[in-house]
Amino acid sequence: MNLKKSVLFLLVFTLLARLFAKEITGISFSGLKKTKESYMQKVLAQFMGADSESLDLHEVETVLQSEGLFSEIAVSLSDDDTMLQVAVKEKWSFLPLPFCSYTNDGFMGGMILMDNNAFGQKNTLMVGGVYSPSYLTGMLRLQRPAI
Repeated sequence: MNLKKSVLFLLVFTLLARLFAKEITGISFSGLKKTKESYMQKVLAQFMGADSESLDLHEVETVLQSEGLFSEIAVSLSDDDTMLQVAVKEKWSFLPLPFCSYTNDGFMGGMILMDNNAFGQKNTLMVGGVYSPSYLTGMLRLQRPAI
């Protein structure tokens, strides 16, 4: 008879805990300048609907750090524990790469402009060109990340 009471108590306790558990219903971002919020919503979609009491905020921060887009990250829960609040500071993603050389054939130089967060979705865009008296070359490269 004791076993039946223990099982019944455990079942009732589990059901009550589920009734009063709060789920993450939304994610809000602050500090996004170039990165699109829709892209970040996709990155953190795995945390939507998670139980706020068992949610590990360090795991959310680890996912954000793995994106490589932010220099500062702060993750917290709202006062009612239903919203995940993410505050970030974006890294500088634009890099100009000039180059030049001089050989027996003469002067050669050019520039490549690289953006590691093109279109606000962590795309890598490279545009560049090379000039010399004997030729002119241009290049364009777009790389999209797998999600």
